[in-house]
Amino acid sequence: MGACVIVANAPENLYLSDKILRLQLPDDLKPWLLRFLRSPLGRTRIEAVSTGNQLSMRNISQESIRKIRVPMPSTYVRCRVVNKLDNLTGRTARARQELGRIPKLIQKYRQAILSAAHTHAFFHSPRELSLGEIATEVRNGLSRRPENHPPGIPILKISAIRPMAIRMDELRYYVPTEGEDIERVYLRADDILFTRYNGNPDLVANCGRVSAVDRPLVYPDKLIRVRLDRTVAEPAFVEALFTSGPIRQKLEPFIKSAAGQHGISGGDLKSVKLPVPALSVQQEIAHRIKTAFTWLDRVVAEHANASRLLPKLDQAILAKAFRGELVPPKPDGRGEHLLTDDQKPRPSR
Repeated sequence: MGACVIVANAPENLYLSDKILRLQLPDDLKPWLLRFLRSPLGRTRIEAVSTGNQLSMRNISQESIRKIRVPMPSTYVRCRVVNKLDNLTGRTARARQELGRIPKLIQKYRQAILSAAHTHAFFHSPRELSLGEIATEVRNGLSRRPENHPPGIPILKISAIRPMAIRMDELRYYVPTEGEDIERVYLRADDILFTRYNGNPDLVANCGRVSAVDRPLVYPDKLIRVRLDRTVAEPAFVEALFTSGPIRQKLEPFIKSAAGQHGISGGDLKSVKLPVPALSVQQEIAHRIKTAFTWLDRVVAEHANASRLLPKLDQAILAKAFRGELVPPKPDGRGEHLLTDDQKPRPSR
């Protein structure tokens, strides 16, 4: 409620709904009024004359809009302030545009790191082994439908598995039947989970490694658990390689589609081969990947923080503008106050 824009080019036969108010005013006032109504002061005044609350639809009438007091300095000052605002908010807009490129760049960098890890492993490996050859167990999960709420044993949702990540808080609850052997699907640290079935083919065969488990935790039938022979394979290394581009390319022919769903069988997953260098080399590769990804995670956090701060910066600039603090006085040294009488500070007595 209260959002506003200037319609630069209106197409023919454009009609407005009764939820939109149109303001008609001189062209030279439109840029000034738009920026004022978007400023913290303008938003406060809009809220002050609106009706309704968070439990009902907020509303503002034409008559209430007319009562909003607007600072109205000279044309000279208005133009200076608008030009200064456009210059500063243009910079923040360019900053937002550049920030928008960062997530894709980070994703590309992650894949470059994983592809380099695969290449390094390939040149230091005397052989390629299939997943089935380095695994001690490949098992599907529980097929019976879980409940959304306790009681029951926590069971991971299918959506919990993402490339090299498991969202341990994405849970449902499984109530075992009498005599059911539930312990066979308990998860433990360094188990690797693969997505067996999903509506999105890009998410099929995604894998994540269980870092730690402090309570009974199980998984559904649409996930596949792989346990590795730790004398041959390092789980963090295998997780990384199965997320890399070269191994994903090997997986793609095995992903089958039916009725809009996509899946891969445990047998096909076991047949995929990967370079398996010495265990010490695997551990070194996994360590380097972790170090690089930790740095990238910091970049992601800084990006998120900057993305949150930019809108606040725009609002701070607008607030400063309508306090009369954004532009210096006129060239003749005579400043002109932007504030209306009800905003100006009262003299102390």
